[in-house]
Amino acid sequence: MKPHSRAISATVAPGRAWRHEGFIYLLAVNCTQKRQTATLSLSGTVELVASEFGPKPKVDAAGFHLDLPPIGYVMMKLKRQ
Repeated sequence: MKPHSRAISATVAPGRAWRHEGFIYLLAVNCTQKRQTATLSLSGTVELVASEFGPKPKVDAAGFHLDLPPIGYVMMKLKRQ
């Protein structure tokens, strides 16, 4: 499957997602010199399996809350339930 690109917010981008062996891998990058936050919500029920690298997001009913340092990134491993 080809990767999918989409901005998560005005300052946390690009958002790229891949599917591999039943998991969804999502990469988010803070492209600025300042700490940035963003909330990512996905349709359906999605579980955070692991933060492969970068800061682990906080998860609640509203979605995945990212808090990224300057020029920071996170790769999340997700699974649909």
